[in-house]
This record gives sequence, structure tokens and C-alpha cells, in this order.
Amino acid sequence: MTSIGTSAFMKCYDIYSITIPDSVTSIGASAFWNCNHLESIVLSNSLTSIKNETFMNCGLMSVFIPDSVTSIESRAFYNCPSLAEVTMSNSVTSIGSEAFSLCSSLTSITIPNSVTSLGSRAFNGCTGLTSVQCYLPTPLPLVATNSSLDPFI
Repeated sequence: MTSIGTSAFMKCYDIYSITIPDSVTSIGASAFWNCNHLESIVLSNSLTSIKNETFMNCGLMSVFIPDSVTSIESRAFYNCPSLAEVTMSNSVTSIGSEAFSLCSSLTSITIPNSVTSLGSRAFNGCTGLTSVQCYLPTPLPLVATNSSLDPFI
């Protein structure tokens, strides 16, 4: 298997854990949308991007973004209220709009210096966020998709 299609597991409420094999290079948008019991995932080391809304409304507690991933698209982890830990490598260059919005359990985030594009409202509603480590180039172009250019509002 080399790909997981768009909306492939949408609303599969009985998935609790999944390991994506390294043969998978792409996961379609909304593939795990609203899998609210999905708490644990191991991503493929061949995955190049995390598409729009892939894990939106999931119960993930932590996620490790492998070195192969260069972009985290809009709303990729939107409204994952149990997501407390995100680890991403220096290969990530783009974080889309609202990518981690409403992840209320997220307490700290490190944005690597490889990021050249940070979408608007990327961390909006992350009410538990108390520590942000930014190693961003200056100036960083923010991607506006709505009236707010601030990734944390």
C-alpha cells in the first residue's frame, strides 16, 4: 500500500491506534476526520505532507512528525483537544492556516527554523499553550486566509 485515500476512515469511531507503514507516501485530506477515539498514531517515515483536515476532530494525545514531512496543511490537527505534545523536525517548511487550532491541551510548541511559512491562526484557541519556542527566519511571511494574520489569535 502506498497511499490512503481522501476521507478513507472518516468517522470511524472505533479506531484507537494506528501505525501507517513506511510504504505509504501520501494520506488524503480528511482521511481520519472525526475519528474522535483515535489517540495514538505512528506516521510513515515516507510521508511528505499532512493534508488538509487529515486528523481534524481526533482524540490524538501526541504526534511525532517524521523527517520526511515538509508541510502540515490547513486544519491538519484542528480541534484535537487531547493533543498535548507535538514534535516536528527541521524538515517542516510550512504550517498551514489553523493547523493546530483548538488543541486546548497543547502546552508548548517548538517551531523549527526550517519553517518559512506560518499560516494564519495556526495555533488559535490553544488555551493551554504557555511556551512557544520559535527559531524562525526574520521576517517570516504569514499566509493570510482570513481577517487575522496572527497565528496565535
